[in-house]
Amino acid sequence: MVHSDAVGEHSRREKVKLVGYMIGTAIFFGVTLLVSFFVVILAIDAINIRADIAPNILLAGLVPPSVATFLLFTKAFGRFI
Repeated sequence: MVHSDAVGEHSRREKVKLVGYMIGTAIFFGVTLLVSFFVVILAIDAINIRADIAPNILLAGLVPPSVATFLLFTKAFGRFI
């Protein structure tokens, strides 16, 4: 027979673990987003893209962090959740 406190503790531990994964994913996304935008800005400057097109190219910096975060959460963290 399982004691009710042990079940509550297990549930609490699972919730804390899930929150930890979510915070880790958010930090990972933020860091990769900053790095990606930095690389895109350097590329825009190096290629000398016109100012009216540059904001559209800058949006391409959203793609790598989004894909990387999706893969991190589904492939790496998916095993542990």
